Amino acid sequence: MRLLLTGALLLGLAGAARADECTIAGGKAFTADVNDPPGLAATKATGHMRCIQAWDKMLTVEADVKNGVLEGTLKRYEPYKNGKLTEETQYARGKRNGRHLGYESGRLRFDWTYKDDEQRGVQKTYHVDSKFLDTVEWVPQGTQLRYCRESDALVDLVCAPQSARPEDRKLCGFQGPSLVKLADCAGNVRETRRYDKGVATEVVRYLTKAEAKDEGDEAAKQLGMSARLAPGPNAAAKLLYPGGKPKQTWTMKNGEKDGVERSYGADGQLLRETTYAAGEVVAERQLYKNGALKAERKRSGNTLVVTDYYDDGTKQREETFADGRLDGVAKVYDEDGTLRGETTYKAGTRTREKVYDEDGTLVSDDELYDDGSRKHLGGKKKKGKKR
Repeated sequence: MRLLLTGALLLGLAGAARADECTIAGGKAFTADVNDPPGLAATKATGHMRCIQAWDKMLTVEADVKNGVLEGTLKRYEPYKNGKLTEETQYARGKRNGRHLGYESGRLRFDWTYKDDEQRGVQKTYHVDSKFLDTVEWVPQGTQLRYCRESDALVDLVCAPQSARPEDRKLCGFQGPSLVKLADCAGNVRETRRYDKGVATEVVRYLTKAEAKDEGDEAAKQLGMSARLAPGPNAAAKLLYPGGKPKQTWTMKNGEKDGVERSYGADGQLLRETTYAAGEVVAERQLYKNGALKAERKRSGNTLVVTDYYDDGTKQREETFADGRLDGVAKVYDEDGTLRGETTYKAGTRTREKVYDEDGTLVSDDELYDDGSRKHLGGKKKKGKKR
Protein backbone atom coordinates (compact mmCIF):
# COMPACT_ATOMS: atom_id res chain seq x y z
CA MET A 1 0.00 0.00 0.00
CA ARG A 2 1.17 3.50 -0.73
CA LEU A 3 -0.81 6.48 0.58
CA LEU A 4 0.03 9.73 -1.15
CA LEU A 5 -1.80 12.87 -0.06
CA THR A 6 -0.18 15.46 -2.30
CA GLY A 7 -1.00 18.67 -4.02
CA ALA A 8 -1.21 16.86 -7.36
CA LEU A 9 -4.72 15.70 -6.57
CA LEU A 10 -5.71 19.20 -5.56
CA LEU A 11 -4.44 20.63 -8.82
CA GLY A 12 -6.26 17.97 -10.79
CA LEU A 13 -9.55 18.86 -9.14
CA ALA A 14 -9.03 22.59 -9.20
CA GLY A 15 -8.19 22.68 -12.91
CA ALA A 16 -6.10 25.22 -14.71
CA ALA A 17 -6.29 28.84 -13.66
CA ARG A 18 -8.93 30.80 -15.60
CA ALA A 19 -10.88 34.02 -15.32
CA ASP A 20 -14.66 33.53 -15.43
CA GLU A 21 -17.66 35.83 -15.46
CA CYS A 22 -18.80 36.27 -11.87
CA THR A 23 -21.73 37.98 -10.17
CA ILE A 24 -22.66 38.91 -6.62
CA ALA A 25 -26.35 38.82 -5.72
CA GLY A 26 -27.69 42.30 -6.40
CA GLY A 27 -24.40 43.48 -7.92
CA LYS A 28 -22.81 43.92 -11.31
CA ALA A 29 -20.99 41.22 -13.22
CA PHE A 30 -17.18 41.20 -13.06
CA THR A 31 -14.26 39.00 -14.11
CA ALA A 32 -12.54 36.96 -11.38
CA ASP A 33 -10.30 33.92 -10.81
CA VAL A 34 -10.45 32.20 -7.41
CA ASN A 35 -6.98 30.72 -8.09
CA ASP A 36 -5.58 34.27 -8.17
CA PRO A 37 -6.00 35.74 -4.63
CA PRO A 38 -4.50 39.18 -5.51
CA GLY A 39 -6.73 39.46 -8.55
CA LEU A 40 -9.79 38.41 -6.57
CA ALA A 41 -8.94 40.87 -3.79
CA ALA A 42 -8.80 43.69 -6.35
CA THR A 43 -12.52 43.16 -7.06
CA LYS A 44 -13.36 43.96 -3.40
CA ALA A 45 -16.47 41.82 -3.93
CA THR A 46 -18.61 40.90 -0.91
CA GLY A 47 -21.40 38.32 -0.78
CA HIS A 48 -22.23 35.02 -2.44
CA MET A 49 -20.31 34.84 -5.72
CA ARG A 50 -21.28 32.69 -8.72
CA CYS A 51 -18.92 32.26 -11.67
CA ILE A 52 -19.64 30.83 -15.12
CA GLN A 53 -17.67 30.13 -18.26
CA ALA A 54 -18.18 32.98 -20.66
CA TRP A 55 -18.67 30.89 -23.78
CA ASP A 56 -21.24 28.32 -22.58
CA LYS A 57 -22.54 29.81 -19.30
CA MET A 58 -21.70 26.61 -17.34
CA LEU A 59 -21.33 27.11 -13.57
CA THR A 60 -17.72 26.69 -12.40
CA VAL A 61 -17.52 28.21 -8.89
CA GLU A 62 -19.71 29.25 -6.00
CA ALA A 63 -18.01 31.04 -3.12
CA ASP A 64 -18.60 33.35 -0.20
CA VAL A 65 -16.30 36.38 -0.32
CA LYS A 66 -15.71 39.42 1.84
CA ASN A 67 -13.88 42.39 0.34
CA GLY A 68 -12.47 40.09 -2.33
CA VAL A 69 -11.24 37.49 0.17
CA LEU A 70 -12.66 33.95 0.41
CA GLU A 71 -14.69 33.70 3.61
CA GLY A 72 -16.99 30.70 4.07
CA THR A 73 -17.74 27.89 1.62
CA LEU A 74 -16.20 27.49 -1.82
CA LYS A 75 -17.61 24.96 -4.30
CA ARG A 76 -16.05 24.01 -7.61
CA TYR A 77 -17.88 22.34 -10.48
CA GLU A 78 -16.54 20.60 -13.57
CA PRO A 79 -18.28 22.10 -16.58
CA TYR A 80 -16.97 19.35 -18.86
CA LYS A 81 -18.60 16.66 -16.73
CA ASN A 82 -22.19 17.89 -16.67
CA GLY A 83 -21.42 20.44 -13.99
CA LYS A 84 -20.76 17.89 -11.22
CA LEU A 85 -19.38 19.07 -7.88
CA THR A 86 -15.63 18.40 -7.61
CA GLU A 87 -14.60 20.32 -4.49
CA GLU A 88 -16.11 21.85 -1.36
CA THR A 89 -13.81 23.76 0.97
CA GLN A 90 -14.22 25.96 4.04
CA TYR A 91 -12.26 29.23 4.05
CA ALA A 92 -11.50 31.89 6.66
CA ARG A 93 -9.50 35.04 5.89
CA GLY A 94 -8.63 33.66 2.45
CA LYS A 95 -7.09 30.46 3.76
CA ARG A 96 -8.43 26.92 3.96
CA ASN A 97 -9.78 26.39 7.46
CA GLY A 98 -11.94 23.37 8.15
CA ARG A 99 -13.03 20.49 5.91
CA HIS A 100 -11.80 20.11 2.37
CA LEU A 101 -13.89 17.62 0.37
CA GLY A 102 -13.11 16.33 -3.11
CA TYR A 103 -15.41 14.42 -5.45
CA GLU A 104 -14.90 12.39 -8.60
CA SER A 105 -17.80 11.25 -10.78
CA GLY A 106 -20.12 12.34 -8.01
CA ARG A 107 -18.46 10.18 -5.34
CA LEU A 108 -16.43 11.35 -2.36
CA ARG A 109 -12.72 11.16 -3.20
CA PHE A 110 -11.14 12.68 -0.09
CA ASP A 111 -12.07 14.30 3.22
CA TRP A 112 -9.22 16.37 4.61
CA THR A 113 -8.97 19.04 7.28
CA TYR A 114 -6.98 22.29 7.12
CA LYS A 115 -5.94 25.05 9.47
CA ASP A 116 -4.50 28.19 7.91
CA ASP A 117 -3.80 26.29 4.66
CA GLU A 118 -1.94 23.44 6.42
CA GLN A 119 -3.33 19.92 6.73
CA ARG A 120 -4.25 18.87 10.25
CA GLY A 121 -5.79 15.87 11.97
CA VAL A 122 -6.84 12.63 10.29
CA GLN A 123 -7.05 12.78 6.51
CA LYS A 124 -9.31 10.35 4.66
CA THR A 125 -8.85 9.33 1.05
CA TYR A 126 -11.45 7.20 -0.75
CA HIS A 127 -10.50 5.16 -3.79
CA VAL A 128 -12.42 5.77 -6.98
CA ASP A 129 -13.83 2.25 -6.96
CA SER A 130 -15.13 2.99 -3.44
CA LYS A 131 -13.60 -0.23 -2.16
CA PHE A 132 -10.92 1.18 0.13
CA LEU A 133 -10.58 4.05 2.57
CA ASP A 134 -7.11 5.34 3.50
CA THR A 135 -6.57 7.35 6.65
CA VAL A 136 -3.45 9.10 7.88
CA GLU A 137 -2.76 11.37 10.82
CA TRP A 138 -1.31 14.44 9.14
CA VAL A 139 2.07 14.78 10.80
CA PRO A 140 5.41 14.15 9.08
CA GLN A 141 5.35 10.48 8.02
CA GLY A 142 2.28 9.79 10.11
CA THR A 143 0.84 6.32 10.60
CA GLN A 144 -1.25 5.30 7.59
CA LEU A 145 -4.13 2.83 7.61
CA ARG A 146 -6.25 1.36 4.85
CA TYR A 147 -9.75 0.06 5.50
CA CYS A 148 -12.30 -1.71 3.35
CA ARG A 149 -15.31 0.58 3.12
CA GLU A 150 -17.70 -2.36 2.80
CA SER A 151 -16.73 -4.15 6.01
CA ASP A 152 -14.44 -1.73 7.93
CA ALA A 153 -11.76 -4.46 7.82
CA LEU A 154 -8.20 -3.21 8.30
CA VAL A 155 -6.44 -4.03 5.01
CA ASP A 156 -2.98 -2.51 5.43
CA LEU A 157 -0.90 -0.52 7.88
CA VAL A 158 2.27 1.60 7.66
CA CYS A 159 3.55 2.60 11.10
CA ALA A 160 5.40 5.80 11.97
CA PRO A 161 6.92 6.87 15.29
CA GLN A 162 5.48 10.39 15.02
CA SER A 163 1.87 9.23 15.47
CA ALA A 164 0.07 10.75 18.43
CA ARG A 165 -3.29 8.96 18.25
CA PRO A 166 -3.52 6.29 21.02
CA GLU A 167 -5.18 3.77 18.69
CA ASP A 168 -2.38 4.08 16.15
CA ARG A 169 0.34 3.79 18.77
CA LYS A 170 -1.28 0.66 20.20
CA LEU A 171 -1.49 -1.01 16.78
CA CYS A 172 2.16 -0.19 16.07
CA GLY A 173 3.46 -1.56 19.35
CA PHE A 174 4.37 1.70 21.09
CA GLN A 175 2.35 0.59 24.12
CA GLY A 176 3.86 -2.89 24.19
CA PRO A 177 4.30 -5.58 21.48
CA SER A 178 1.20 -5.90 19.31
CA LEU A 179 -0.35 -8.42 16.91
CA VAL A 180 -2.17 -6.87 13.94
CA LYS A 181 -4.47 -8.88 11.68
CA LEU A 182 -4.99 -7.64 8.14
CA ALA A 183 -7.99 -8.95 6.22
CA ASP A 184 -9.62 -8.74 2.82
CA CYS A 185 -13.02 -7.11 2.35
CA ALA A 186 -14.74 -10.43 3.04
CA GLY A 187 -13.16 -10.52 6.49
CA ASN A 188 -10.68 -13.32 5.71
CA VAL A 189 -7.36 -12.79 7.50
CA ARG A 190 -4.68 -12.46 4.81
CA GLU A 191 -1.73 -11.32 6.90
CA THR A 192 -0.62 -10.99 10.51
CA ARG A 193 2.13 -8.70 11.76
CA ARG A 194 3.81 -8.31 15.11
CA TYR A 195 5.05 -4.81 15.92
CA ASP A 196 7.38 -3.51 18.59
CA LYS A 197 7.90 0.27 18.80
CA GLY A 198 6.77 0.82 15.23
CA VAL A 199 8.91 -1.95 13.70
CA ALA A 200 7.46 -5.15 12.24
CA THR A 201 9.22 -8.06 13.95
CA GLU A 202 7.19 -10.84 12.31
CA VAL A 203 5.09 -10.91 9.15
CA VAL A 204 2.98 -13.89 8.06
CA ARG A 205 0.96 -13.94 4.83
CA TYR A 206 -1.73 -16.53 4.14
CA LEU A 207 -1.74 -17.33 0.44
CA THR A 208 -4.83 -18.03 -1.62
CA LYS A 209 -4.92 -21.16 -3.78
CA ALA A 210 -4.07 -19.07 -6.84
CA GLU A 211 -1.08 -17.44 -5.12
CA ALA A 212 0.15 -20.79 -3.79
CA LYS A 213 0.42 -22.15 -7.36
CA ASP A 214 2.93 -19.45 -8.26
CA GLU A 215 6.31 -21.19 -8.42
CA GLY A 216 8.19 -17.88 -8.38
CA ASP A 217 8.68 -15.58 -5.41
CA GLU A 218 6.43 -12.79 -6.69
CA ALA A 219 4.29 -13.02 -3.56
CA ALA A 220 7.42 -12.78 -1.44
CA LYS A 221 8.49 -9.66 -3.33
CA GLN A 222 5.08 -8.10 -2.74
CA LEU A 223 5.28 -8.96 0.93
CA GLY A 224 8.71 -7.40 1.16
CA MET A 225 7.35 -4.20 -0.36
CA SER A 226 4.14 -3.93 1.65
CA ALA A 227 5.91 -4.73 4.91
CA ARG A 228 9.07 -2.75 4.27
CA LEU A 229 10.84 -2.77 7.62
CA ALA A 230 12.32 0.19 9.41
CA PRO A 231 15.89 -0.21 10.73
CA GLY A 232 15.82 -2.31 13.88
CA PRO A 233 15.69 -5.98 14.94
CA ASN A 234 15.56 -8.73 12.36
CA ALA A 235 12.04 -9.53 11.25
CA ALA A 236 10.80 -13.03 10.46
CA ALA A 237 8.60 -13.39 7.38
CA LYS A 238 6.52 -16.34 6.19
CA LEU A 239 4.32 -17.27 3.26
CA LEU A 240 1.88 -20.05 4.16
CA TYR A 241 -0.05 -22.44 1.93
CA PRO A 242 -3.86 -22.42 2.39
CA GLY A 243 -3.52 -25.42 4.72
CA GLY A 244 -1.10 -23.56 6.96
CA LYS A 245 2.17 -25.22 5.91
CA PRO A 246 5.03 -22.85 5.05
CA LYS A 247 5.87 -22.12 1.41
CA GLN A 248 8.69 -19.66 2.16
CA THR A 249 10.35 -18.43 5.33
CA TRP A 250 13.09 -15.82 5.63
CA THR A 251 14.38 -12.97 7.77
CA MET A 252 14.88 -9.32 6.96
CA LYS A 253 17.09 -6.63 8.38
CA ASN A 254 16.86 -2.95 7.54
CA GLY A 255 14.43 -3.79 4.75
CA GLU A 256 16.69 -6.39 3.06
CA LYS A 257 16.73 -10.17 3.15
CA ASP A 258 19.35 -11.41 5.60
CA GLY A 259 20.03 -14.97 6.73
CA VAL A 260 18.58 -18.23 5.34
CA GLU A 261 15.46 -18.28 3.17
CA ARG A 262 13.74 -21.67 2.86
CA SER A 263 11.21 -22.76 0.23
CA TYR A 264 8.92 -25.78 0.62
CA GLY A 265 6.56 -27.82 -1.51
CA ALA A 266 2.87 -28.12 -0.66
CA ASP A 267 3.66 -31.45 1.07
CA GLY A 268 6.14 -29.78 3.42
CA GLN A 269 9.24 -31.04 1.58
CA LEU A 270 12.19 -28.62 1.75
CA LEU A 271 13.10 -27.65 -1.84
CA ARG A 272 15.57 -24.79 -1.53
CA GLU A 273 17.72 -22.91 0.96
CA THR A 274 19.18 -19.53 0.02
CA THR A 275 21.53 -17.56 2.24
CA TYR A 276 21.42 -13.76 2.03
CA ALA A 277 23.68 -11.07 3.45
CA ALA A 278 22.24 -7.54 3.26
CA GLY A 279 20.00 -8.53 0.34
CA GLU A 280 22.75 -10.30 -1.66
CA VAL A 281 22.71 -14.07 -2.33
CA VAL A 282 25.89 -15.69 -0.96
CA ALA A 283 24.87 -19.37 -1.10
CA GLU A 284 22.04 -21.61 -2.31
CA ARG A 285 21.10 -25.28 -2.02
CA GLN A 286 18.36 -26.89 -4.14
CA LEU A 287 16.94 -30.31 -3.29
CA TYR A 288 15.14 -33.00 -5.23
CA LYS A 289 11.74 -34.07 -3.94
CA ASN A 290 13.39 -37.25 -2.66
CA GLY A 291 15.53 -35.08 -0.38
CA ALA A 292 18.79 -35.51 -2.29
CA LEU A 293 20.93 -32.48 -3.05
CA LYS A 294 20.19 -31.12 -6.55
CA ALA A 295 22.43 -28.05 -6.84
CA GLU A 296 24.70 -25.77 -4.83
CA ARG A 297 25.70 -22.17 -5.43
CA LYS A 298 28.46 -20.55 -3.38
CA ARG A 299 29.61 -16.97 -3.83
CA SER A 300 32.77 -15.33 -2.51
CA GLY A 301 33.40 -11.79 -3.71
CA ASN A 302 33.09 -11.83 -7.50
CA THR A 303 33.47 -15.62 -7.70
CA LEU A 304 30.55 -18.05 -7.93
CA VAL A 305 30.96 -21.85 -7.76
CA VAL A 306 28.03 -23.86 -9.19
CA THR A 307 27.69 -27.60 -8.56
CA ASP A 308 24.89 -29.84 -9.88
CA TYR A 309 24.07 -33.36 -8.69
CA TYR A 310 22.20 -36.42 -9.92
CA ASP A 311 19.12 -37.43 -7.92
CA ASP A 312 21.17 -39.97 -5.90
CA GLY A 313 23.54 -37.23 -4.69
CA THR A 314 26.38 -38.03 -7.14
CA LYS A 315 28.15 -34.96 -8.50
CA GLN A 316 27.12 -34.17 -12.09
CA ARG A 317 28.77 -30.84 -12.98
CA GLU A 318 31.02 -28.23 -11.38
CA GLU A 319 31.62 -24.74 -12.82
CA THR A 320 33.24 -21.52 -11.62
CA PHE A 321 32.17 -18.01 -12.66
CA ALA A 322 34.08 -14.77 -12.21
CA ASP A 323 32.20 -11.52 -12.79
CA GLY A 324 29.35 -13.54 -14.34
CA ARG A 325 31.55 -15.39 -16.89
CA LEU A 326 32.87 -18.95 -16.84
CA ASP A 327 36.42 -19.00 -15.53
CA GLY A 328 38.74 -21.83 -14.52
CA VAL A 329 38.10 -25.57 -14.97
CA ALA A 330 34.56 -26.86 -15.51
CA LYS A 331 34.08 -30.59 -14.83
CA VAL A 332 31.40 -33.06 -15.92
CA TYR A 333 30.78 -36.50 -14.35
CA ASP A 334 28.65 -39.49 -15.30
CA GLU A 335 26.11 -41.13 -13.01
CA ASP A 336 28.78 -43.42 -11.57
CA GLY A 337 30.83 -40.41 -10.47
CA THR A 338 33.51 -40.93 -13.14
CA LEU A 339 35.08 -37.76 -14.54
CA ARG A 340 34.10 -37.53 -18.24
CA GLY A 341 35.17 -34.04 -19.24
CA GLU A 342 37.14 -30.96 -18.25
CA THR A 343 36.92 -27.60 -19.98
CA THR A 344 39.16 -24.69 -19.07
CA TYR A 345 37.73 -21.18 -19.44
CA LYS A 346 39.32 -17.76 -19.27
CA ALA A 347 36.90 -14.82 -18.95
CA GLY A 348 34.16 -16.85 -20.66
CA THR A 349 36.33 -18.24 -23.50
CA ARG A 350 37.24 -21.94 -23.81
CA THR A 351 41.00 -22.47 -23.88
CA ARG A 352 41.42 -26.22 -23.23
CA GLU A 353 39.27 -29.34 -23.39
CA LYS A 354 39.82 -32.84 -21.99
CA VAL A 355 37.62 -35.88 -22.63
CA TYR A 356 37.64 -39.14 -20.62
CA ASP A 357 36.06 -42.52 -21.32
CA GLU A 358 33.76 -44.49 -19.00
CA ASP A 359 36.80 -45.90 -17.17
CA GLY A 360 38.23 -42.44 -16.51
CA THR A 361 41.03 -42.82 -19.04
CA LEU A 362 42.04 -39.62 -20.84
CA VAL A 363 40.93 -39.88 -24.46
CA SER A 364 41.84 -36.43 -25.76
CA ASP A 365 43.47 -33.26 -24.51
CA ASP A 366 43.21 -30.26 -26.84
CA GLU A 367 44.23 -26.64 -26.62
CA LEU A 368 41.60 -24.36 -28.15
CA TYR A 369 42.15 -21.11 -30.05
CA ASP A 370 39.88 -18.15 -30.73
CA ASP A 371 39.80 -18.84 -34.49
CA GLY A 372 38.13 -22.20 -33.91
CA SER A 373 41.23 -24.33 -34.40
CA ARG A 374 42.71 -26.68 -31.81
CA LYS A 375 46.03 -28.35 -30.97
CA HIS A 376 46.19 -31.95 -29.74
CA LEU A 377 48.26 -32.18 -26.57
CA GLY A 378 47.73 -35.80 -25.60
CA GLY A 379 45.34 -38.56 -24.66
CA LYS A 380 45.21 -42.31 -25.06
CA LYS A 381 42.63 -43.90 -27.30
CA LYS A 382 41.55 -47.45 -26.41
CA LYS A 383 42.07 -50.07 -29.10
CA GLY A 384 39.03 -51.83 -30.42
CA LYS A 385 38.66 -55.65 -30.22
CA LYS A 386 39.86 -57.75 -33.11
CA ARG A 387 37.21 -59.62 -35.03
